[in-house]
Amino acid sequence: MKELVCKYCGRTFKVKDSRANAVFCSRECYRKSRCGHEQVTCIECGCSFEAKRSQKRKFCSKKCYQSYYDKKGYYWNKKDRVRVICENCGKEEFVTKSRAKRYRYCSKKCEAIARTKPKEKLKLVDKVCPICKSHFSVKPSHAERRICCSKKCAYEYKRELSRGDKNPNYRGYIIEDGVRRKSYERYKDAHQRIVRDFLGITIKHPYHIHHKDANPSNNDLSNLVVLPAHVHMLIHRWFGNILLNAVSHGRINREEFFSLCTQEQSELYRNIIDLDITSQVVVKQGELLENPEVDNQQPSIYRNIYEGSTTNSRDLTDNAEVSNADTSALPFVSESEDIV
Repeated sequence: MKELVCKYCGRTFKVKDSRANAVFCSRECYRKSRCGHEQVTCIECGCSFEAKRSQKRKFCSKKCYQSYYDKKGYYWNKKDRVRVICENCGKEEFVTKSRAKRYRYCSKKCEAIARTKPKEKLKLVDKVCPICKSHFSVKPSHAERRICCSKKCAYEYKRELSRGDKNPNYRGYIIEDGVRRKSYERYKDAHQRIVRDFLGITIKHPYHIHHKDANPSNNDLSNLVVLPAHVHMLIHRWFGNILLNAVSHGRINREEFFSLCTQEQSELYRNIIDLDITSQVVVKQGELLENPEVDNQQPSIYRNIYEGSTTNSRDLTDNAEVSNADTSALPFVSESEDIV
């Protein structure tokens, strides 16, 4: 056995006599030597590291590089650099000529400190937040529109401005059966209570209460009429709210309006144009009306025409079967059907 020294790493190793001409201790050292690697000693810290020959490295890390060239009184290429001083902290640096033309600060932190004006020069306006009562300062240009100190307080402030009677849509309230509700005119079921009090029955499916002038806030008895649900939808679909309002208030001549409608639309609307709740009278079963000789006469709920009936008394809460397609079968058109 012979002891040899590795040409690449400098480590001693033993080989057989037959391999006395060996140069490297391992295949790894052989491969690195062929790729141009070599062992270099750092000129700053003195440690040994591996690097390519083409790189011509002198330092093992960037930290050693910076500490070596940052030594006092030495700079590696001072001849090609320009000496500058930071306007904020007074730090001395050597920078390139192109950077020296626009150099003012050594870092962004120094730039932010230098550009921030003191409060005395800004002439800030002191204000008090109406929500949390905290003090804050704003620019003179923001003094009029800035009211709150934060977005959270601003949201709460806007909610307070539109709460209760401060809201432009506020219409007051009423106390009904010990419950606080919206005002009588604004309450969505006001027209149902009016019809229930007048007729003494509850209007439910399949019947609707129609506003003749298409104004939901106008709950006058002459403006309300009870209609089947599908007829109510047909009226609004065919004529629209604007046209219904104009016809009911006499802004459009009736005959001219009917001449523009189809025959089916004209026949449908002629039967309900003069109809209202006051003409839809309900009386108890068995009361004699126009014809005393006919017992058990009842009035039609849709028009002021009385017809006899032998069926039991029922109100509008029952589900009466009315064809959605054939309008001639409707109670106010056909005199053969009677619903109370």
